[in-house]
This record gives sequence, structure tokens and C-alpha cells, in this order.
Amino acid sequence: MVHVPYKGAAPALADLMAGHISLMFSDMSAFQHVKSGRLKAIAVTSFKRIDSYSDVPTLSEVAPTGSGLEGFQVAGWFALYLSANTPKAVLDKLNSALMSAMSSAEVRNKLTSLGLEPGASSPEVLSNLMRVEREKWVKLISTAKIKVE
Repeated sequence: MVHVPYKGAAPALADLMAGHISLMFSDMSAFQHVKSGRLKAIAVTSFKRIDSYSDVPTLSEVAPTGSGLEGFQVAGWFALYLSANTPKAVLDKLNSALMSAMSSAEVRNKLTSLGLEPGASSPEVLSNLMRVEREKWVKLISTAKIKVE
């Protein structure tokens, strides 16, 4: 593969659909074009298949043995952040409201229709996720000797 830098996903997606490039890694916004038949999804980069696109395998499933892609996982996620001096009672109340909203069928259906995997957790789980993600990316950047240009 040859890396072709773009100034965003939209121009890359347009070039992919026009046949100017052969493939791209994209967020779930590309799935609207998969649904319409204009694009084919090869794999998702999460550890498990996405419920709303269960026929699309994970990259680990389609990667040849020994390719270095076994256990490959890159998944986007969103989080709500508050000021560090937010009182615990306020944090707990907001987290409870978020957990309630994320468990509603309306919110889950909307997020699923966008190709997202709805979920919510505690501030402690988020903190752990952030730590693990930071460690993973710091190691990759260091190993690959990636420098800011």
C-alpha cells in the first residue's frame, strides 16, 4: 500500500468511490455507502464484529497468520469530560443520567443506525481505557520512531 495523505475523510471517500484510490481506513460514516452498494467493507478494526454490521469480519479474522495483524485493534470512542474540580455528587448524577440515556432504545437505535456501538461506563472505566490507549500509542510512536512534522 502507498499512503496518500488527504485533508479529511470526505475527499478521500470521494476519491475511493471515483476509483482514484483502491482502499481507505475510515470511520463508520463510510458505511452509508456500503449499505447503498457503492463500497465494499473488507473488515472492521475493532476486537469484535459490530452488531449492526455483523457480516463484516474483524481485521484479525481476515489477516493472514503471521501478518502481524493478529489482535490488531483500533476503535474510536467518545467521552464526556468535566472540570477536575467538579463535585463528586455532580459527576455521579451526570454519569447516572448518561447511563440511563445510553440504555434507552431510542438512543441505542440512533447510534446503531450511525454504525456506532452504544455504551457507557463509569469514570473509573474511562480512566483505565485512556491509560491503556495512551500506553499503546506511546509504544507504537516510539517503536516506529514517528516524529511530528
